[in-house]
Amino acid sequence: MRNRAILLSLLLVAFGVLGGMRSAVSTPSYIPFATFPAQLGEWMMQRSFSMTDGELRILQLSDYMLRRYASRDGAVVDLYVGYHGGGEETGPVHSPKNCLPGSGWLEQRIDTVSLALEDGQNITAMRAVYGKDGNVVVFYYWFDVLGVSYVDEFSLKFAEIMGVLLHNRRDALLVRVSVPTSGDVQVDNETVQSFVREFYPVLRQFIPV
Repeated sequence: MRNRAILLSLLLVAFGVLGGMRSAVSTPSYIPFATFPAQLGEWMMQRSFSMTDGELRILQLSDYMLRRYASRDGAVVDLYVGYHGGGEETGPVHSPKNCLPGSGWLEQRIDTVSLALEDGQNITAMRAVYGKDGNVVVFYYWFDVLGVSYVDEFSLKFAEIMGVLLHNRRDALLVRVSVPTSGDVQVDNETVQSFVREFYPVLRQFIPV
């Protein structure tokens, strides 16, 4: 209980620091997601989705994309990227850990995975299995601050504070890739990793580090 109280206090202080600094940070130029490629290697976009006005008012995003991609061998992934530029007009990143249960999804299992990129770098992501209305979906997500991935909310807030102090920037991304569960963890991981290897290097061209 005492540790939780300390963490809560630190988080509240972090929010206070960020709120006080928000008006002073610089907001980097980025390429709008509307021009993000429909084809990523062997992956082709199948659909693009739009959020409601109510959802946009809650999330206060600078930009977002909500798409479905399919590979030549029939694998399908759903992609969500929410970009918060860090200025006064943007809100904080909303964690799937809170948003998914709020939408009726029930958590079944959660752990972390490492997604390897072609250049040898790795992205640490949360792998969360949720069920809703008889469907079971695996969500892979991470927070991205200045090109570094984080999987928990405390690390995200700390990274945002350090970004303000060291780089005068508070922008952050939430990246989420989801697949219907195949029942085989290795197959799900390989599908998502195959997509992320094509997708993430392109994303970095749109959002500066």
